[in-house]
Amino acid sequence: MTDADDPSESYEDGFGRPPKNTQFQIGVSGNPYGRKAERHFVESILSKVLFSATALTAATRSRACTNLEAMGRAMVMKALEGDVVAFREVMEWVCEFGVGMESRLAARKLSLELQSHLLEARKR
Repeated sequence: MTDADDPSESYEDGFGRPPKNTQFQIGVSGNPYGRKAERHFVESILSKVLFSATALTAATRSRACTNLEAMGRAMVMKALEGDVVAFREVMEWVCEFGVGMESRLAARKLSLELQSHLLEARKR
């Protein structure tokens, strides 16, 4: 016999006393599907990381810049130190974005000349 069937105990509906048939059932979740998973899109995560601020430290000074700028600077520094793969990548950027060049053809020619010069220097 349940409480609703028991005539000895009267239960009045009202403020703060919902009807028995609409109350939460024991052992049944009030949120059966749970909280919806938060969607993380690769583009938003990548843009958040690349454009967040970081501190560059040079020999005597430091300044704030974005992570993307710091990565670009690191790649150029590796290329200047003689890393051929980094050099090739930087020259690809120069060709693709036309940085300081009159045309892509001039950048390609310069890239090939500098690559051959670097390879010759490494062989010696």
